[in-house]
Amino acid sequence: PGGARVPGGGGRLAAHLALSSGKTWEGGVDALAEAAPETVGATDSVTGLRPWMLAAVGARAELRTVAGLLAKDPTQVAGGVRETTHEKYWRGKHREMEEKNRELENKVDTLQNQVGELSQRIVELEMQLVGMKE
Repeated sequence: PGGARVPGGGGRLAAHLALSSGKTWEGGVDALAEAAPETVGATDSVTGLRPWMLAAVGARAELRTVAGLLAKDPTQVAGGVRETTHEKYWRGKHREMEEKNRELENKVDTLQNQVGELSQRIVELEMQLVGMKE
C-alpha cells in the first residue's frame, strides 16, 4: 500500500502507470485509490493529466474507472473545467466582434433613416417641381 504513494521512474505514481497501461477500476485502480486516496488528484508528471483524466482518454477509456476516481475526490471537478489561455483569448475577441457588430448595426440604422428622410425630401422637391411647371 505504501508504494502507491511513492513516485517511481519519471516521477509517476502507481496510479498513473496503471491507468496509462489500461488498468480499470476493477483491475486494480480501486485498490490503488484505497491505499493512497491522496494521490487520486495528483497530476501525472509525464502527461500532465490527473488519474481520472487518464482513465477518460484513449481507446481504453472506461467510465467506471473515471467515476470511481472522481467519487474518491469529487473536488477535482467541483469548480468546473477551467478555461485555457487560448479560449480566453478567443472569447475576448468574440466579445470585441459582438461590440463592433452592434456599433455597425447602429450605423446601418442611422444611415437607413437618413436615406428614408432624403427619399421623402426628393419626393417633396419633385412635387414642387411639377407644381412649378404647371
